Amino acid sequence: MSDCHLTCREIADFLMAYLDGDMEADRRAEFERHLGACPPCVNYLRTYQRVVEMARASHQCDAMRPPPVPEQLVKAILAARGASGGAAGDAGSGNNSPPCKG
Repeated sequence: MSDCHLTCREIADFLMAYLDGDMEADRRAEFERHLGACPPCVNYLRTYQRVVEMARASHQCDAMRPPPVPEQLVKAILAARGASGGAAGDAGSGNNSPPCKG
């Protein structure tokens, strides 16, 4: 590390603010000076950024997932299948949506 004022620990503590653009210009410049002199912090920043992207993508996937099927509807379907001679099977949780594809 060079003569920057921020330590690696401070860089780690303020990564989210940096990525969100929630840093004052002078602090951001100091942050970027540190990154320019510290390859391990650059690697940490890249990894952190990837984790944030994955978490956001996961949240978007959850928002797109349909709500669970009401239990009363599951019971009615199973009862109808049983009355018609079909195998009832296991209803599970009622949330049989396909896995998210990003």
